[in-house]
Amino acid sequence: MKIFVIVWSVTIFFATPVYPWGAEGHQAIGEVARTMLSSKARGEIQKLLGNDDLASIAVWLDDVRNLAHHHSGPLKNDPEAKAFNAKFPENDSWHFVNLPVGFTNYSLGGPYSSLNDIVHALRRAIDVLEGKSSQFTKVQALRIIVHLVGDIHQPLHTVSG
Repeated sequence: MKIFVIVWSVTIFFATPVYPWGAEGHQAIGEVARTMLSSKARGEIQKLLGNDDLASIAVWLDDVRNLAHHHSGPLKNDPEAKAFNAKFPENDSWHFVNLPVGFTNYSLGGPYSSLNDIVHALRRAIDVLEGKSSQFTKVQALRIIVHLVGDIHQPLHTVSG
């Protein structure tokens, strides 16, 4: 038992802290996604962005949210970001979905889904890129998707409990 406690204590002491994705994590996810694009997808993204740099757009949705809450950040003087926040004041809740402890069956119209959760936000952005909606610009929709794909895989963004 003493050995276990010593090994556990040493492991905890030398363990590095675990942080949320942050900008670097989102950019890494964007870069990995870029390397996996088909040539057709790459062409469509280049039409929208002028390049295929998904890492450069991966943090936009967090920057928009920070602008709304703190009135600062890289988008402080960006009219598009300000207009986006005015049109979608609930965008801060798009980054996650919360479910009760033990809940395992999420559905779009289910008891704990919300029109402003991450699943619905992703669907709306996909609809824009597929030409089924004009709720966002296509560039905004791509930014939303790249960001939320990172969020949906992040601990505590899709959680039961």
